[in-house]
Amino acid sequence: TNFPDGYVGEPVLSWDASHVVFTHRGQDDPWWHIYRINVDGSGLEQLTDGPYHDVGPAYLADGRIVFATSRNGIRDEYHGYPCTALWVMNPKGDDMHPIATNIGRDNEPAILHDGRIVFSRLEVFFSRNKTELTVHAARPDGTQDVVLYGPERRAYWQRQYQQGPRGPGEVGNAPLTHRVLRISQPQPMPDGRNVIVATPGGLALIGPRRDTETIVTPDNKLRAFTTPFALPDGRVLCASTLKAHDRKEVDLGLYMLDPTTKKLELLY
Repeated sequence: TNFPDGYVGEPVLSWDASHVVFTHRGQDDPWWHIYRINVDGSGLEQLTDGPYHDVGPAYLADGRIVFATSRNGIRDEYHGYPCTALWVMNPKGDDMHPIATNIGRDNEPAILHDGRIVFSRLEVFFSRNKTELTVHAARPDGTQDVVLYGPERRAYWQRQYQQGPRGPGEVGNAPLTHRVLRISQPQPMPDGRNVIVATPGGLALIGPRRDTETIVTPDNKLRAFTTPFALPDGRVLCASTLKAHDRKEVDLGLYMLDPTTKKLELLY
């Protein structure tokens, strides 16, 4: 792509590898929109528009696109930011409709091997912990929403965050409100049993049970990890940087991770 300004993110390859859907925000437009482009750079199309944030596109098994959007028109009751819910549209952007309503945030949808949508949810109902992120799954029509991972493992993550004295770059935890669940960016692993997620304590495999997790990244007190993507051989692409309080010192690189050995190899 060659936009004159703004930002590009979240590229997702189509099932037949012929084109990519991604998000773009212009410098003078505060809203994120979803675009489509052929892999050779031709055929750029804008699929969504309007005063809404449309982000996190992912292809369903039937070729339709699920995405997170502020189109439901709900704002957070305390802070006023636009909430996001999951919507579905056809590959060309038509027949756009919601499959769920949420007064928090539903984010980062991906597709499990059984065709369900896995996504992160900012919980509002459980003890009103409005900064907690759990992992859910639902059918493509929005039915049978289940928690894949969340409240049952609060004590585990509490221990992870509070081991030893906290130094620069180490994970902190909000007191009193038990806001310990920050599980995001779920992606299915090729075995069909586990999902890899990002946490403040490193990348982790969750599943197949709701009370099972394994942290698979090294140097988690020194490093932060984000945007995991599993490859067919079980290795994981991810981004990582040394932790830093000063945003100017963040230096993300693209890495290859072997979850079985925790070996991390810099690619770019």
